[in-house]
Amino acid sequence: MNPKLIQISLSLLLMCLCGSYSNEVKYRILNL
Repeated sequence: MNPKLIQISLSLLLMCLCGSYSNEVKYRILNL
C-alpha cells in the first residue's frame, strides 16, 4: 500500500468517526 492511500483512508475513517459522534451528541441533546 502506498502512503497516499493510507492517508486518504485514515482521513475518511476520521471523518466517519467525527460524523457519527456529532450525530450522537445531537441525538442526546434532542432527547433531554
